[in-house]
Amino acid sequence: MPETKGIPSDYDGVMGVPISFLDKYSPEQFEIIWRGGDMEWAENECTFFTPPAKEQQQKHRAANKTWRVQNAYVLNDDGSAQTIYQRIFIRHRHPETKES
Repeated sequence: MPETKGIPSDYDGVMGVPISFLDKYSPEQFEIIWRGGDMEWAENECTFFTPPAKEQQQKHRAANKTWRVQNAYVLNDDGSAQTIYQRIFIRHRHPETKES
């Protein structure tokens, strides 16, 4: 989520939000699951993390000496990795129910 106002009130899954979310964090409303960059959590508990193959890691590191697999990133159209801002992962404690 790029902005806190973009957080859907009826979503019960895990969402990645900017670290600035902590400025508006409400413990009664949201549970903090973890933070981006924690490889142990990502590899053992995160269901949406797929680490890049060693060859891809080497390619990204050759193109950008500061690139690290533990930093959150997206792939550009040309296949190059671009590091994004630090994220924390949250979940609604009591998501609104969707009406049929």
